[in-house]
Amino acid sequence: MMKLLIAVDGSEHAHRAIEAAAALAAQGCALRAQLLHVRELPVVYAEAGVIDWSALDELGRRAQEELLRQAEAQARAAGLTLRPSIGTAGFAS
Repeated sequence: MMKLLIAVDGSEHAHRAIEAAAALAAQGCALRAQLLHVRELPVVYAEAGVIDWSALDELGRRAQEELLRQAEAQARAAGLTLRPSIGTAGFAS
């Protein structure tokens, strides 16, 4: 069985990667895919005063979960078998 790690970021390239994996599966290739999204730390270019990092982390986590949910829906609609999602990790500690 072929194992694929598909990086998703909401871009057209990510959508095409999911479509390409689905095309392989449709041609009879036994595969299982895992979706991955890595979020970056926010960049602050000026003095921002007091920053609530936990609130920023929560906003980033929600956006990340939505992006992965959309990519998962696209992959499943295309007939891909996905490995269960492992979860997300934040940057606030």
